[in-house]
Amino acid sequence: MGIALIVLALIPLLAPFSYTAFNTQIGPVTHYYVRPLVHQWFEARDSPLVAIALLSLALLVMQRTPRLTIHPLARVLLCGGAGFLGFGLFRVTLGMVYAKALVWATFWEEVTELMFVSAVIYILWVFRSTLLPDFTLLQAFQ
Repeated sequence: MGIALIVLALIPLLAPFSYTAFNTQIGPVTHYYVRPLVHQWFEARDSPLVAIALLSLALLVMQRTPRLTIHPLARVLLCGGAGFLGFGLFRVTLGMVYAKALVWATFWEEVTELMFVSAVIYILWVFRSTLLPDFTLLQAFQ
């Protein structure tokens, strides 16, 4: 799985940069939309390279620890690499699909961010008794 993720991390490295910029009207406000090159560089170059480095380190740790279960350090490295990979792929995909309509790229980025934050809040709420066994809601307001 690690090698497959490393190969997937090569995809954003091959993506071209977008030089699209335009003015749009949102209600009474005129807004200038552009994807700065420094952002695109981080999304399409830096994130995949960090992902490749972390995933390679995870593979190295798994090779060096001859256990049946995955070493905790390898799990952390794999999660970090998968996060950078997902971020890079997601942002490059949004930038390419909505290159001529950056308003929609921004909209979908914010909606998916809201869904992610909502999922994290839900998971923390579901497992609150495990994470904070002595916590009661009344204590939070005292």
